Amino acid sequence: GKEAASSVMTPMSGHVAGAARLAAASNRAPSPAGSRAGVSASASKAQLAAKLKSRPLMVQLQIGGVVVKKLGNVVFDRPAYHTRRFIYPVGFLSERSYASYRQPGTKTVYTCEVLDGGVRPEFKITVSDDMDNPIVAADPTAAWRVVEQRVQAVPPSPVDSRPQTVQRLCGAAYFGLAHPSVIKRLQEFSGAKKCLDYLYDKKHQQLNETVHDDDRPVQQSASPVSPSYPALATGKSSGGAASASRASEVGG
Repeated sequence: GKEAASSVMTPMSGHVAGAARLAAASNRAPSPAGSRAGVSASASKAQLAAKLKSRPLMVQLQIGGVVVKKLGNVVFDRPAYHTRRFIYPVGFLSERSYASYRQPGTKTVYTCEVLDGGVRPEFKITVSDDMDNPIVAADPTAAWRVVEQRVQAVPPSPVDSRPQTVQRLCGAAYFGLAHPSVIKRLQEFSGAKKCLDYLYDKKHQQLNETVHDDDRPVQQSASPVSPSYPALATGKSSGGAASASRASEVGG
């Protein structure tokens, strides 16, 4: 009789047992699967945040005949990605029109990019009417020298719009990297001050004196070709000379 009585569970005792089980479950450590899922979600969020942070800043900045579309990211921990005068941000992209060596007498779009080449940056120029033969060089001046050589190697046409042979060429200027408005924006990046060889303080002072309100939003048009711009030659072209002079002043 006593054994039978002890095996009987009253409604109250059932509630107590259920509460005990719930309390034990709440104090139990999370399962490994649940922990892995939480860590995985946190890692994914961190990776996404890092990816968004490293994405080149999209802009539409027209400076003279150059249209800057991406400012890129400042690489401060590799010395070759800046000089005393210029910063070479990875992901930088600009466009400008220049004489075509494929179709003499016409102009075409040249897309200029700064790429991550490891120890040193790579400067790439892609020509819209010669996409299969991009130019990749170790510095911007060398890249634009190749453009000039190709253009000058084409026999003249009856309607020849080629610029004169370049005697002095600042490739950073024709990439758009030497313009005060671009330099000013790049110096606003947190990594700019960490570029050891870059004369940040001197540039900052010069920019306060030389930046002009000549950067404006790009007017969209049906033509894919960027607005015309002065010849690369710094000799007889007054526009090119002014541009090269301005770049030289800011370059220091």
